[in-house]
Amino acid sequence: EDDDAATMAFAHCPFRELAIERSEIVCGAHLGLIQGTLERIGAPFAATRIVPFVEPGRCLAELGPASTP
Repeated sequence: EDDDAATMAFAHCPFRELAIERSEIVCGAHLGLIQGTLERIGAPFAATRIVPFVEPGRCLAELGPASTP
């Protein structure tokens, strides 16, 4: 178990139907938005990946320590 790892849950994706068929596109775009936002605000963690549909209508973003420049 990684003590530095965490997740953030998301629900009600506005692109759900497309994400079901093309999750690599939709989830990739969402991951990029999350990564950019966390970097911009100087968060001590970074999004590492999106895990789509862990439950119906619910996805997770996995977070880990931010890399130092």
